[in-house]
Parts: sequence; C-alpha cells; structure tokens
Amino acid sequence: FAWIFFRADTFQDAVYVISHLTSNMSKLTTIAGLKSVVVEIGSNDLMYGLFNLFIGSFVILLLTLVQNRMQNHSISSIVANKPLAIRWGFYMLLIFAILLIGVYEEQEFIYFQF
Repeated sequence: FAWIFFRADTFQDAVYVISHLTSNMSKLTTIAGLKSVVVEIGSNDLMYGLFNLFIGSFVILLLTLVQNRMQNHSISSIVANKPLAIRWGFYMLLIFAILLIGVYEEQEFIYFQF
C-alpha cells in the first residue's frame, strides 16, 4: 500500500490511485464480467487466461504446502544430509534459476525521487 506513495509523482496521484483501487470490482459479480477479467489476464485469449489462473493457483497452493511442511526445518539442514551429487544438482538448479529470473537491464533506483 505504501508503494503507491513511493511511486506516485504527486500526492494527488497517489490519492487518485487509492480511490480507484476497487472501482472495477463490480465486474466480478457477473459471469460476463468474470469472463472479461479472465480474457484480460490471458492477453485477449480466454483459454490462455484460464491456464494462467490455473498455474498461478497451483503455484500458490504448492508454495503454501511446502511452507507448512517445512515449518520446523531449514533448507540448509535438508540439503546437508543429501549425497554430494544431489547437493550439487540443487546448487546448479539455484544458479540456473537466478540466471533465468534475473534482471539484466538497468533500472531506476526506486528511492531516487526522494
């Protein structure tokens, strides 16, 4: 919520954004409105939008289950007990994920406007 104030050019812009956060919520009360939201999620493709919703919901569920299961364990203690090949495979997977998801273009420093 505070992010709105950090990114807005003026206080009036931030107030405008906050006052319009729920302006389209009425779309979600009808089947046609829900369909239009799913189509927007899928870049004007209903099936792609449903696929995105399914994948997003699945990932959230999976992460919630993993978090609940690992509540009393740390990743380092689990990895330390595995054979060398599995440990290094895990390390390579992490490096690959960092390279795949990493941001490589120059971005403006978020607090620069202050």
